[in-house]
Formats: sequence, C-alpha cells, structure tokens
Amino acid sequence: MCGIAGQFALLSNSFLRVDKVDRVGRILKSLASRGPDAQGLCQGESWVLGHVRLAILDPRGGEQPWADFATGAVLSYNGEIFNHLELRPELEARGHQFRTHCDTETLMAAWLEWGEACLPRLQGFFAFAIWDRRSDAIFLVRDRLGEKPLHYCVEDGALSFASTAAACQIWRQAPPEADPIGVSHYLGTCRTSLGRHTLIAGLSQLEPGCLLRLDRSSGAIQHRRWWSLPRIAAADKPQVSWEAAEEQVMAHLDAAVDSRLLSDVPVGAFLSGGLDSSAVCLAAAKAAGGRPLPAFCARATEGEDEEPWARQMAASLGAPMETVTLAADTFLSGWEHLIRERGLPLSTPNEISIWRLAAAARKSCTVILTGEGSDEVYGGYAGPLASAWDYERAPHSPDTEDPSGPLHWKLFSRYGRSHFWNDADHFFTTTSWISPGDKAALLRPEIWQRLEGDDAVFSWYEDFFQSRAALSPFDRRLHLMAEVNLQGLLGRVDACTMAASVEARVPFTDHRLVEHAFTLPDEMKIFWTGGPMSSPWLAEEAQSRGLLETKAVLRRALAPRLPEAIIKRPKASFPVPFESWLQGEAAAALRREVTESPFLKSWCQPAALQAECAGRNLWLLANLALWDRLVLRA
Repeated sequence: MCGIAGQFALLSNSFLRVDKVDRVGRILKSLASRGPDAQGLCQGESWVLGHVRLAILDPRGGEQPWADFATGAVLSYNGEIFNHLELRPELEARGHQFRTHCDTETLMAAWLEWGEACLPRLQGFFAFAIWDRRSDAIFLVRDRLGEKPLHYCVEDGALSFASTAAACQIWRQAPPEADPIGVSHYLGTCRTSLGRHTLIAGLSQLEPGCLLRLDRSSGAIQHRRWWSLPRIAAADKPQVSWEAAEEQVMAHLDAAVDSRLLSDVPVGAFLSGGLDSSAVCLAAAKAAGGRPLPAFCARATEGEDEEPWARQMAASLGAPMETVTLAADTFLSGWEHLIRERGLPLSTPNEISIWRLAAAARKSCTVILTGEGSDEVYGGYAGPLASAWDYERAPHSPDTEDPSGPLHWKLFSRYGRSHFWNDADHFFTTTSWISPGDKAALLRPEIWQRLEGDDAVFSWYEDFFQSRAALSPFDRRLHLMAEVNLQGLLGRVDACTMAASVEARVPFTDHRLVEHAFTLPDEMKIFWTGGPMSSPWLAEEAQSRGLLETKAVLRRALAPRLPEAIIKRPKASFPVPFESWLQGEAAAALRREVTESPFLKSWCQPAALQAECAGRNLWLLANLALWDRLVLRA
C-alpha cells in the first residue's frame, strides 16, 4: 500500500517543465501518510516518476519506482497482489529471476511477460503506472472494483497523475476550479465522482477496471475497460439450491479472507458487531487456525452504541478488542483534516470515525480487514434495492396510469406520483439528497442553464441503466450499487485508513466472490416473503412489516456460525450522531460557513441556500463550503 505520482510528456522528444522535480517532491510530501516507510524518485528529461511506500510485504525489498534494467521499464505501484507467489513458478520457467519476496517484482515480471494480458491473472487490488520502454508507452491501470484511487490530467503537453486529487492538483499550474457536473452530482448523491468526472474541472479519475495507454510516438491516449461485472439476465442465471449457494458463498468468503492475511506486518480488523465485520473476523480466525485478529471498534459519546455488539462478537472469538470513543470536538477537527488530505469533500460523516479508528489501530497493526462491500454485492440496502420492485410494478408514463389499480394510491402517497419514466427517474426520486426539483430552485438560473437542467448527470444514469436493460430492475440497481456506490465506499475507506498510514483490505470485494454473487438470483439477495410482484405492499411497507430479508444468502450461510443476535441485528454502518453534534454553536458556525462561502454564494440563490442549511443537507453544503475554503481558495 503506497502512493504514486508521475508526469510524462505526451511525446518522447518533448521536455517537461524545469520545476518537475520540485513539484514531485511536494506531491510526495502530500502523500507522506500513504507511504511513511520509504520514498523514491526516477526521472528523465521527458518524464518523472515518484513513489512513497508503506512496507507490507518484504519490508527490506521492493523499493520503488521499480526499474527493470534489461528492458528499461519503470513501475510505480500501489496495492497488493495476493497470488504473486503462485505466479512466480510460471514466470521463472520463462526465464525471470527474482531477488526479493515482494509482489512489486512479480508485477513487473508479469507485465514484461504478458503485457496487458497479465491483468486478469492478478488477484488483489492495485493502481499502478508503468513505462514500457519497449513500445515507449505509458500505462495507468486500476483494479477491478476501485479499491485503490488514481487521478490524472492531460494538459500542458503532459500526462500527470497521482494517488489523490490533492496530490494530482499540484502538477497543475492553474488553481483548482469546481466542475459543474461533478458538483451537481455531489449535491444529488453525495458522491465525489461520476464516471471519469471529479469535482475539480480538468482533473479526472481512472475508472475501476480500466486502463489508460499513452503512446508517446504519437501522443495518442486510449482508454480500455479490462474487467466488468458479469451481466446475466434472470432467465440465464444458473439454477442453484439455497444449500449449495450458501456453501459457495462461504467458500468464497473464506478464500477471500485467507488470501488477505498475507502480510509481513501485524494484521487487525475493524469490528462493529454487525453481520459483515463479524463474518470477516470469524473467517480470519478460522484461516489463522483459531487465533483471532485484534479487533477495533468505534463508539460515540451519544447516539447508537455499537460497542456491546462488537464485544459480544469479540468474546465469542476470544479476540482482544480496543474501543475508540468519538466526541463532537474530534469529529469537527477531523473533518477539515480529511478534506485537505483528499482534496475533495467528504461523502459520509463516518469517514471521520474510520480515520480515528485507523489511527488507533496503527499503534499495533499496519493492515486492517474491513467489512465494506457486502451490502453492494449481496443486497444490504432494503429501501433502494427492494424499491426496484415498486418501479417494476408502476406505470412508466402517465398515459398508462390506472387510478383503480391496486398500487396507484400507494405509489402516489409514497412518491408523490404513480409513474416513473425510466430507471434513472425512479432512482433520483427515491435516493436523492437534494432532489432535482430542489436543486433547480437552489442553483442560480445561469448555473442551472449551464448544466442544461442536469442533463449530463441524468443522461449518465440513463445510459448506465440502459446498457443493463437485459437485467431485472433489481439487478440493475444492484449493479449500480456495486459499480458506483461501492466505488465511493472504497474511496472512503482507502482515504481514511491511508491518512493514518494503515492498509485496509476488503474481502467482500474479492473479484471471484463478487463474480459469483452476481450469478445468484435476486431472491437470494433480498428475500421478500410471499414474493414482491403479487404483494399488496410497496417495498417500504414490506420492510416495516418484517417481510424483507436483506443479504439473505449470506445471512443464512452465517446463521450456524454467528450469534443469533448478530444475524438478526438491523443494519447500522458505523453510526455517527452528526445531526445532534451539529446543533447549537456548531450548527450556527457551519451555517455561517455555508452562507458566507464565496463558492456557494456564486452558485446558489441566497434564500434557497439558507433554507437547505438543516439536517443532513447542512452536512452536504458544509462540505462544499469547507472544500472551497481549504482547497479551492487555499
């Protein structure tokens, strides 16, 4: 786990700016928490490549950038290849010799031997840049599900990149400016990226499962997707019994956790006492021959307390557990720190909890296992996912509405109307932080006109759903969770743990586990007693009546292995009482931050901005205001 950065002239006979070494030095300093153990730099007249290292495998070897002296290829790599030792015998048989036990050396050999074809062979998570001098081409590569970030920009005759948006911005001569599409998307979803878009104009992210190739003989840049989730229509999914599916799910989870214990430094685990973190800790103890990992739990000074659940699970495993207590003052100070580290607003309040928890874990562990990803893969969000059946049963134009239909008035009562034009229309109706209608009232008319009524954001989601039209409505939404929502969660856990110099490993994102999960039928994700299509209830009502079983196949597979209270515990997800913390003087200060922000005043209508400064929308707008002050105007 490391931080990478580099800049290459688009043409090999060009030169970079004379201050490139100074800039990469500043960038590596900004990435220091990602790599406190070592720092390296390689350069030429038309290129520079830097690296900071958090040593996990072979701490004495694997310094980067890694150069192959026979071919001149140079690599800067962030991540872990868990099967790198299994790849070595084949590579050795092809003439490669190894002098370390580090996966960096294996990755270089695999690339030199197989090129892009090596990528499907890799098991793990990674973002890397490699200059293959044999073809004078630069490749930027990101892992399948986006566990490791990679930002880039193409300007001033160069391709520049870095692990974080904050670091990548240092390459640029102009100060950062907000990207209208990215900001509009953030206001609606609290997500900091949309496809390649970030919130900073001209600064892109490499999407998960993609690679970028720069051909330096012509300056041409190409993007290619090298991995995608399987898209299987309901009728084409293999038939499988519940018993067989449960066995398969456990086998994949056990294998994913086992592989992620590969480390030459101490490993621990986050434990909330929820289903997912408990499952990971259980599998880790099993893989380690009954020796549980040290566990770390967060609790707040008020609100829901996860510690009793976590202690129950730790006691059942015999695991040592440390609790970190969060208070309002540490919450607010951590907020600003993380915005500076990322160069982007935060997405959820529990990012601060994760960072504080990682900082506590760092005193004894450098690697942490976490339970993120299960909800996006196995169906843990009852409302957003089960409401796909509301959409499936609803008319898709006002012309087909039937006021006498069994669900007409229920739909109208729940959604304010009884029809949806398409999946994207339903998605934004059910999940928006600031709805499209409220956003139109919030933004200044010239901004809304510039956005063409949010056409780019809405069209992106329309295209996403349309490209998966052969799937069931439920599966389309689960794909959105696994491909869009999960990317945000993984960016969150990466940024917050790396800010504490901790490597987070996420077993539920093992690509073999994920690929298997998407072969399973919808009812094994969210099981609706009596079936959704004939139910007299909408999803929200069915949930309140206890008719929905989320993550059904995972929950049933774990039932014989975990305490019953944990199996039946409702979803919590690192709860933080931020709404109660943002009261009184804190709320007044944040409202001033929002209403006096030059950025928000230039984007928003004053009365509407003031009206939105409450509840969770205060969190959303305050993030933009703090980002404006700490990043855009810094």
